[in-house]
Amino acid sequence: MKINFIDAIKDELITCLESKGGKLGGNYINNIRCPSCNEPEAYTFVEDPTIIHCNRKKNCGLSIHAKQFAPHLFRDWSSRFPATKEDSKRTAKFYLKSRGLDTSCFEFEQSLWKEDDWERNTVAFKCDWSGRRWHRLIDPPTGVRKTRWDSGNGVAYRGYAWMNQQVDPEVELWVVEGIIEALSLQQGVGIQAAATF
Repeated sequence: MKINFIDAIKDELITCLESKGGKLGGNYINNIRCPSCNEPEAYTFVEDPTIIHCNRKKNCGLSIHAKQFAPHLFRDWSSRFPATKEDSKRTAKFYLKSRGLDTSCFEFEQSLWKEDDWERNTVAFKCDWSGRRWHRLIDPPTGVRKTRWDSGNGVAYRGYAWMNQQVDPEVELWVVEGIIEALSLQQGVGIQAAATF
């Protein structure tokens, strides 16, 4: 069964909004206390409550994403969405879906990175030119870089770029610093993108 990320957190998100004064009414959640002006005039939609809007357009007008007003729903991926026998990539899928990505459109793995006295799940992407994988740590420890490369001989990435599709030479190509950023540009706004590291 395919589960949308927003559907997976919707009940928790609505509970969070109710704790901020929100009242369910039809298709809306009204009377949410605005995090900017502190007035109970913000609202959102029951169907997709990820963005709240302050109704005080002239005096405030804030629109804010759930990552800002409910950050606890956008972390602790490994404990909230652990891998299962049926879905060994479950943690990675929910992490990627929270970034607005359709995981059926590209290949990735869920892996485990061990370093010093900690270990974390990762989203891993194969980089064919090197035989290595690029890892994005899920829930990295405080103060730790978010990306890693599999160990191996030779240069892992110098002079190469990751792409999940053939480059069209007739279309502008954006070169960005990470694979997730490239995928976000491709899926979010339809821009051809490649990742360098």
